[in-house]
Amino acid sequence: MKTVARDGKRVVEVSDLSFLYDRSRFTWIGREWRHFRLRRALKKAEMVVAANEQAASDVHKYYRFPLDCIEVLK
Repeated sequence: MKTVARDGKRVVEVSDLSFLYDRSRFTWIGREWRHFRLRRALKKAEMVVAANEQAASDVHKYYRFPLDCIEVLK
């Protein structure tokens, strides 16, 4: 996850949400920390740039971010 200010707008770049699926690779506190940071960044964001369609649908599904504000990199 990376947060960038572009043209006065806060943009969050999401590349991977594996901490939601692969619990064996992350400790409990590591998963909670990543969830907290992403949730806080998305509250302030006006736009999300996702690395792929799966990341975009996960951001919408788990964090209820509007689909029209999510852009997928090609």
